[in-house]
Amino acid sequence: VQQADRSKWKVVKCSSDEPGDGPAKGIIDGNPSTFWHSKWQGTPATYPHHIVIDFAKTTKIGGVTYLPRQDQTNGQVGKCEIYLSNDGKTWGKPVAKGKFPKNSKLRTIKLKKTATARYMKFVAISPAIAGQAWAAVAELNIIPGK
Repeated sequence: VQQADRSKWKVVKCSSDEPGDGPAKGIIDGNPSTFWHSKWQGTPATYPHHIVIDFAKTTKIGGVTYLPRQDQTNGQVGKCEIYLSNDGKTWGKPVAKGKFPKNSKLRTIKLKKTATARYMKFVAISPAIAGQAWAAVAELNIIPGK
C-alpha cells in the first residue's frame, strides 16, 4: 500500500493522551514501536477518542491506514470513523468508516471516492476488546488519492 510522506504533518489535537506513555505525535513518526495512547491512569478517558492531523497543505486522499499498537493488544480500535476538513473546524459527515477484528495487522480504510482536505480526524468509536475504555494507535497514514 502506497503511503504519504508525513514529514510536514502535525498532530494538532487529541481527545486525551497519557503523559509519558503515548504522546500523540507517535502516530506520524514512522516508528511502529511508538504510539498514541488515550488517558488510562487514574480515571481513564472513555470512547469515543479522536486525534486530528494537519497535513500542512491541501492533500488528495484515497484512503487511510491505521496500525494498532504493536507490543500488546491494549487499546485496539474496533470501529472508527474518518472525517476531513479544509479549516480544521468544520467536519461534516464521516468520509469513511472502519470495523476491525482484534489483531495487530495494518488496517486499510478506503474512501468511496478521492477527497481533498488539509485536516483529518480519526475517531475511535469503540474498542476491539470489550470493556477497554482506552485507545492506542501506532501509526496513521493516508493512501494518496488520484
